[in-house]
Amino acid sequence: MAYVVRPILVRALSVWVGVMLIVGAVLLSPFVQAQSSAKRDCDDNAVLRCGGYTTAEINEKYNSQAGAKSIFAHFGISSTEVKALHNTAVSGYVTKGGRVLIGDKEVATGALTAGRQNMPGSTKVERNGTTFYTRPPSASFNATKLDAYVVMKGDQFQFAVIKSCGNPVKATPVAKPAPKAEQPKPQPQPAPAPQPAPQPAPQPQPAPAPQKTVAQEQAQMTIIEFSPVMIQVQENPQPEAPAPQPQPAPAPQPAHQVAPAVAESAPVPAAKELPQTGVSAGDAVGISAALGAASSIGYMAYAFLRSRFIA
Repeated sequence: MAYVVRPILVRALSVWVGVMLIVGAVLLSPFVQAQSSAKRDCDDNAVLRCGGYTTAEINEKYNSQAGAKSIFAHFGISSTEVKALHNTAVSGYVTKGGRVLIGDKEVATGALTAGRQNMPGSTKVERNGTTFYTRPPSASFNATKLDAYVVMKGDQFQFAVIKSCGNPVKATPVAKPAPKAEQPKPQPQPAPAPQPAPQPAPQPQPAPAPQKTVAQEQAQMTIIEFSPVMIQVQENPQPEAPAPQPQPAPAPQPAHQVAPAVAESAPVPAAKELPQTGVSAGDAVGISAALGAASSIGYMAYAFLRSRFIA
């Protein structure tokens, strides 16, 4: 029984190991392929022979290969900046047309690189006993673009290092787009306040007459108003004496005739004074004085009652 189980376990273990090797190969193949198939320039033109596909490899060859520091210094790259590549560099591209890209974003144009060998389109430079040549990528690139480490400071391009040969690159940073001037936000205008409709001027209303109480009305009813009585006093005229009657003239008597005796006329009776009727002047004056006094007393009573009950 033991002999049967042992082969089964060996086969299962062999299968498991084979599966794990296949999975590992699949997962690691992109990285291994990148390292093994990446083209390295191991010729005499490379500033760092065979380049570097890690920042540590770039830093090690920068410090060990002759003249590397002088060439990098000509491009404005210091030892401190090379040492900090593991913190500052990102992967990008340098194109044959002189553009520097990070992904699809263009960060610089007009690239200039260097090499240790002269070729058409190059400019010779000597620095600290090291001779090298600067040129645009169009003079030395065989491919349309090469992988590079790109160093940015904020959004501003600083420099690049080509991975396959270690050659430094400088270029003109892409100008930042000018910030758009902020358009002033329209200020909300206050809605015009509605104008009140003109109201007619209030007409003065007569003050309501004070309502009288029952007691005041009763008190007013008891007031007797006296109006002065005008009494016209007319004196009775005295009867006039009767006018004397004209006497007939005596008839002419013939001369030497004895005039007959004239009978005596009856004496005219004297005019008698008629008895007076109506009110005498003295009585009228007294009556008028009494009525005036009564009117004054009534007015004073009226004023007293009005001040007590009406006011």
